[in-house]
Amino acid sequence: MGNGVNITARLQTYAKPRGLCVSQTIFDVVKARLSLHATFLGPLYLKNIHEPVPAYQLTLQAEPDVYPCSTGEPTYTRPISVDALLSQAVRNLTTADQSLRIKKLVFATYQQAWENDRTVLAQFDLPSLLMFLRERYPTLSSLESQFQRVVLGLNRQDIYAEVAALILRELQPWYERSLRPTPQALQNDTTVLTLRSLDERCRLVTQNLQRHGDFLRLRKLLYCLCHNIWENNPTVLDQVDCCALIQQVLQLAPQSQDLRYHLGRVTKRLNRPRQYTHLANQLIEQFQVLYLDQPAGAQLSTPAGSDSQDSAPDHTVVTPLPRASATPGEFTQLQSALAQLPPKAVPASCQGKSPVQGRDRALLFDLRVDILQYVNPLRAKILLYSCLHGPFGYTPQDWADLSHTTLDDLLRQIFDYCPNFGDLDSKLTITAHCLGQSSESMPVASTIIQAMRAYY
Repeated sequence: MGNGVNITARLQTYAKPRGLCVSQTIFDVVKARLSLHATFLGPLYLKNIHEPVPAYQLTLQAEPDVYPCSTGEPTYTRPISVDALLSQAVRNLTTADQSLRIKKLVFATYQQAWENDRTVLAQFDLPSLLMFLRERYPTLSSLESQFQRVVLGLNRQDIYAEVAALILRELQPWYERSLRPTPQALQNDTTVLTLRSLDERCRLVTQNLQRHGDFLRLRKLLYCLCHNIWENNPTVLDQVDCCALIQQVLQLAPQSQDLRYHLGRVTKRLNRPRQYTHLANQLIEQFQVLYLDQPAGAQLSTPAGSDSQDSAPDHTVVTPLPRASATPGEFTQLQSALAQLPPKAVPASCQGKSPVQGRDRALLFDLRVDILQYVNPLRAKILLYSCLHGPFGYTPQDWADLSHTTLDDLLRQIFDYCPNFGDLDSKLTITAHCLGQSSESMPVASTIIQAMRAYY
């Protein structure tokens, strides 16, 4: 029992016939006492092992393809197992010059959401992301197509096209090998869920949630995760089977860290972030039974200074969230639509000009003029309002709230809500699609994005 047994089970898949694969710890103990031929494999990224494990191949006779190293450093031979090929690809990708962009592109393709926060990216290890990507896109051509869709929605398409090509080159040897597990491996792998056990566990979670005193709000969170809509009508929620809802969430978030990530994106856009963060942490605790031996991890942190907001009605999500369980390309279609707009949708004052960084956001007269000379002011306000408070429903309450808010107020709130230009581009584009009538909303989004570029 213990972590050493788990590491040993993973390392043995790297051993060649009539050879051994041992960790650096074991090698340091035996190297002075045994006459063995050792080949350094470098740090290996093992499944369900959080830290890389330096390892050696040990053989009774020297390998014919191993040559002495003039620098005196241990030699390296290419591993032959599927796990070893993945480990080698991960090692090359993490040491590449574009390692951060590689992580961002892989993360966006997996989660269907672009993320610039390095602390969030650090919570997801690259081997796990690549494993889930291969499950979703089993062929290299399908993965390449999805990368192309994502790149089309980005600002630096030429750079990220090279990053995608680099990832595909490194993953090609791994994709050429089959992932078919042996029956013994399936028996030893505790992360495999059978359909029966999954149903039983989902029913158990459903029963626990139904006994919760705030079951209605918990169900609202689950519904929002699955349908990208905040639903306040109890009649609509009662028509949804909670057990089926839980299974949809599990497809959206196959790992516990995925669930924390998506719940965090929802709760910080609600009017009652403190209360719903507490409920989200309870959901994470209840869902842990579905993730078996995966570590529970840290809970969501309660937003600072959110006490005063908890008295507001919890009726809206600030920004529609793209679903990771959606059809391939949904996220990138939303992103790439901006690039497909006709030239007339972009303000002439912004075309062919490089943005002047650092404009004073306290003086919004020029920004307001740039926007209003190309788009209808009411459409601009509806788009900005929807980005901040959820899709505009054209209800009397929505019209009343909009009438009491000026365009300048909305612009200042957008600056606070979108700390960088990439967030602004992404969120306004997604909001324009969620509003429907994209032929009318997208030119408005394009104009606002181009006009606000100079203020970032």
